[in-house]
Amino acid sequence: MSSVREQLVARAMSEPVRSLRRLSGGSISDVFQVESGDGRRLVAKFARPGLLEEEMEGLEALRGTNTVRVPEVHVLHVEDQAAVLLMEELPVGGDPDWAAFGRTLASLHQAPAGDRYGFTRDNHLGTTPQCNRWMEDWPRFNREQRHGPLVEAIASGGGLCGSDLELVLKTLDAFEAVLPRRPTPSLLHGDLWSGNALPLTGGGVGVVDPAPSVGDALADIAMMQLFGGFPRACFLGYQEGGGDALEPLRLSVYRLYHLLNHQHLFGDGYRSGVLEACRLILAGA
Repeated sequence: MSSVREQLVARAMSEPVRSLRRLSGGSISDVFQVESGDGRRLVAKFARPGLLEEEMEGLEALRGTNTVRVPEVHVLHVEDQAAVLLMEELPVGGDPDWAAFGRTLASLHQAPAGDRYGFTRDNHLGTTPQCNRWMEDWPRFNREQRHGPLVEAIASGGGLCGSDLELVLKTLDAFEAVLPRRPTPSLLHGDLWSGNALPLTGGGVGVVDPAPSVGDALADIAMMQLFGGFPRACFLGYQEGGGDALEPLRLSVYRLYHLLNHQHLFGDGYRSGVLEACRLILAGA
């Protein structure tokens, strides 16, 4: 007898499922390779309907720029509280041209994205809710919809208090001085660590699992730099493609957001990194 997942996928595809094989990753969603009765292969993600709707909309927004390679969405199928997102299986493997990917990323960031910061819907960074209400003031957007809610969540759980909390709040106050009020709005991937950038056969790079919004392009670069995994050629290609200058202070502010999120999700081991980033930002303010 087929599994509940196989039955759900079969109804989504309107055809039998030959096999369903779990893929690596998927800490939030369960991810499987699907082989249909006629031999086609797709990727199936199983999660709450709302999370899959976010992912579908994010992928379609990135795909609509005709820049970065993302998997094509085939169908989002929802039944009660069960849902599956069926997507193209990207041809993973090979030795990527990272400089070319850097140039492509610069093209993404240069694509028209309107004149405000936010997104068409709220979404999640990992399991953290990410508010995307449209705003026209970038420092205020970061304080009210990015860093500020995380600081409140961490402090309420006891992860920041006393002088440490004072330091972080003082850093948030400095955003007015260290961030441009109106940087060029760019569509961001939003969670561009190396695990979400897949080397493809033929030398390309595909991106998956976005947490998109419209903001300062350097916010994507900051995440790419935080935990490594992207070679120097990628950042050189980004500059060659007309990407923004890599301003250290702005990058520090955007890295702080992801450090705060990691402290919120994974605990006190990230607190020292949060405080170090705050001192660096204040020293340059």
